[in-house]
Amino acid sequence: MGITGETLRWLADRALAPTPPEPQAVLNRPLIAVLGAGLTGITAAAHCIGHGFDVVLFDRGSRDDIGGIWAVSGG
Repeated sequence: MGITGETLRWLADRALAPTPPEPQAVLNRPLIAVLGAGLTGITAAAHCIGHGFDVVLFDRGSRDDIGGIWAVSGG
């Protein structure tokens, strides 16, 4: 049996994923602003944090509406 595409993706994710900093860590690192807290904005923010940037996420909605259409779609 060969390795499936899903297995290869899992292995690549484990091998290439950055290690996030500890929550209480005080870091002096570049700051990035992400506009929009929908699916793409949240994903971009998480990716930037994982690669060592501080992120400020801006959205026109309230904190209860974070996630954009992703948060309200009943799928």
